[in-house]
Order: sequence, then C-alpha cells, then structure tokens
Amino acid sequence: MLRNYFIIGLRNLMRHKFYSFLNTIGLSAGIACALLAVLYVNHHFKFDRHHENLDRIYKVMCKLTDESGTKYSQFTKPVAPFLKREFPEIEHAVRVLARDMWVHHEGHGFNVPVAIADKEIMDVFTIQMVQGDGKTGLNEPYSVFLSEKLAHNIFDNIDPIGKTVTLDHK
Repeated sequence: MLRNYFIIGLRNLMRHKFYSFLNTIGLSAGIACALLAVLYVNHHFKFDRHHENLDRIYKVMCKLTDESGTKYSQFTKPVAPFLKREFPEIEHAVRVLARDMWVHHEGHGFNVPVAIADKEIMDVFTIQMVQGDGKTGLNEPYSVFLSEKLAHNIFDNIDPIGKTVTLDHK
C-alpha cells in the first residue's frame, strides 16, 4: 500500500513539474526561515547566561538620532560615576567601550575586538581566568587581559604575564 502512494506521488511530480518545483522551493525556503528564526532566538536567550549575578546586571544605553535620521548608541564618560553616586542601590557601575583594534607584539599582530573597561568589570561579570588574578589584574594602569587564543597567537607558548602588547586604533 505504501509503495502505491510513492508511485502515485512520483507520477504527480512528473506530470506537474512546474508546480512540484515551485512547491518544493517554497517548502525549502519556509523550513530554512523557520530554522534561522529558531537559531536567532536561541542565541539571544543563551547570550551571557554564565554570569553569576545575571539578574542584577543591567546595560544602560543612550539612543540618539542625528539630522540624517541615523540612530546610534553613544555614552559619555561621567554617566557611570553619576549613576553610582545618585542611586545608592547601584553596587557597581562599569563603563565598557568596544572597538576593533590592532593588537601586536614584536611583529605578531591581529585585528581583534577589544573591550576597554573600568577595573570593576571583574566585580560585575563572571570571567574565567586561565592565568593571572581577575580581582587585581586591572589595578595597574595600562594592564590588559588577553583571551587564551589571542595570547597563544601572539606569544606562541611563552608565558604572556608581564609582557607588553601594543593597541592601535585606526
């Protein structure tokens, strides 16, 4: 019985080639769009879920529109200290500036996304360290944390702690 259904279906596909092709393309596009939507939503629900105090972390943004109508996010430096000073319920306020920069050391360099942040970033976010101390690592000026991959790419198998890297923006 099942064999007969397949034979009848195959005959209909051969008899109505254009409609079969159109329906197959439509079904494929619909499934692809549904899968992309599921992946997009899944990514956004899993984003940054590893932080311990996730329910107490908020991102403050400012949306501005210029005369051409282009919207962009911008923040000024004194906002974080102002919020912490004026609202006692704020435990920590951290400023983060994300940019793509050229990071290099003795000829080995890469264009990578860089986050410039206040030293209190380790009090707010849960960031796992392979080497070094997350609590005191940013106490000194011009100190950085490197991802394990970037440290390996720049320094190979040499211990990167205490070494100097240079950041160039534009």
